[in-house]
Amino acid sequence: MNKKHWNTVYIHKDVEQVQINKMIDWSYDLVLQSFSKKKQQELLY
Repeated sequence: MNKKHWNTVYIHKDVEQVQINKMIDWSYDLVLQSFSKKKQQELLY
């Protein structure tokens, strides 16, 4: 498993919820891009 893009987030610390949501969205997009176009369409719709 590639840990290059891993983040460690300590909830209730200095990280705002908006920033956590952005990291989740970014991670989702990164994974989605690794799939074929056909699989991406299946997951999005």
